[in-house]
Amino acid sequence: IPDFDIYYVYGFSSGNFVYFLTLQPEMVSPPGSTTKEQVYTSKLVRLCKEDTAFNSYVEVPIGCERSGVEYRLLQAAYLSKAGAMLGRTLAVHPDDDLLFTVFSKGQKRKMKSLDESALCIFILKQINDRIKERLQSCYRGEGTLDLAWLKVKDIPCSSALLTIDDNFCGLDMNAPLGVSDMVR
Repeated sequence: IPDFDIYYVYGFSSGNFVYFLTLQPEMVSPPGSTTKEQVYTSKLVRLCKEDTAFNSYVEVPIGCERSGVEYRLLQAAYLSKAGAMLGRTLAVHPDDDLLFTVFSKGQKRKMKSLDESALCIFILKQINDRIKERLQSCYRGEGTLDLAWLKVKDIPCSSALLTIDDNFCGLDMNAPLGVSDMVR
């Protein structure tokens, strides 16, 4: 990647973790092309609050989709409790954290898009569950660390016999870690 400028859109803490929502460059091949171009993708980064070694670093692509249209360029975000009414609608506890995000249409080519936008709501517990699943699979030795910006590509995950719960803060192995499937 020629330039790897990360744009930090929003940061927050919840429970034992801190989170950053970012726009990051990546190289992709457009359909029907053999050349790659630099584009932007939105990612949620999670770290444990007490992790001074960054062993708990995990990043997850984030975006939303409606009627086949992808909204992938994060413009703004805000964390709030669900509250009684929205909690009932989403079938979550009123004190559960919700991440409200605004994405613009498309994903790429420009950091700021002027096209259509969408307000999307993510239940933070569901994002954390996805991260936990990825941590568990990596510590079973499945897959690679899966981060485009690592200098050494395709680093395999290492197997370790341990229990990974909701508050797992990483070891000095299998870090930093990426999740390939986008959270929608």
